[in-house]
Amino acid sequence: MARSFYKYSKWQLSLSLLATLVLSCSSKDKGDSDDDASSAAGAGGSSGSSDAVVVTGSLSLGASLTSECTPDKVVAYSVVSGRVERSETSEFSIEEDGGFTASIAKGNPTIDAIKNSQNADGTYDRTKLSEALGEEVDDSVTDAEISSYLEEMESAIEKGGLATVFVSMCSSASEDKVAEAESFKFIGLDVNGAPLNGIPVAKASSSSIDLGDISGSGDQAKSTLQGVDGMFDGLSSDNLADMAVTSNALKILKNTHMNYNASGRSVDITPFYLWMSAYPSAGSYTDPASYSYGSTGMVYRH
Repeated sequence: MARSFYKYSKWQLSLSLLATLVLSCSSKDKGDSDDDASSAAGAGGSSGSSDAVVVTGSLSLGASLTSECTPDKVVAYSVVSGRVERSETSEFSIEEDGGFTASIAKGNPTIDAIKNSQNADGTYDRTKLSEALGEEVDDSVTDAEISSYLEEMESAIEKGGLATVFVSMCSSASEDKVAEAESFKFIGLDVNGAPLNGIPVAKASSSSIDLGDISGSGDQAKSTLQGVDGMFDGLSSDNLADMAVTSNALKILKNTHMNYNASGRSVDITPFYLWMSAYPSAGSYTDPASYSYGSTGMVYRH
């Protein structure tokens, strides 16, 4: 399972793709979402709060979405600030008519595991945390680093940085991961005609989202449901449109699938982007105009 817990570089280089996506959301006034939330009820979903969101849709199993095979599963990837939470990937069957139903948790198991392992004095129980995460966490990772990681994840989720990427897939009887990845069709939410491949399901203002009919060509499909104001708490349609512009890069998930094996080991390849600012005055760090592009690169994790 790949997770940015280990080594200095893994913590420091975790600025990645969705960190860029959520910058457009940070200027959203949270107070604006309250009035919009009620209008989202009925816009592809039902109102009400829940620990999970039920996402439904109907794939048009015609030539455009079948090509060389007919998809039999929808795979839901959980992505937090560009990191694929591989252990939280879920698969859902596709019915003969193309319909599927996916229940997506609003919370994040990693955050829960970290919080539940914290002692009264603020330190972390490494044994409990290792058991919960399914990987060893020893004293080489400091309490301060674990707390920083927790804050980073919570901040990303608050800004819409916890996204769910849905893909239709043709299962391989021989477990050929390359063939399965090549069959991926990314299911995007339609935002002003552009597909948003990283859907912020955890921020949904409704307990259900019906994507409607889904069609497309190549490796890209798109819902008939339109992304609108109030569909996701704190995110306007303009925010969603900004996120859609760069969400095509999430197709790097094909590599994640190909590099994962049944033993639970994977090579996780995550892009990161570096933006520079001199912070010339107090508070200017929130102004995107004060930043200049520095560089980009890849983080490789096992």
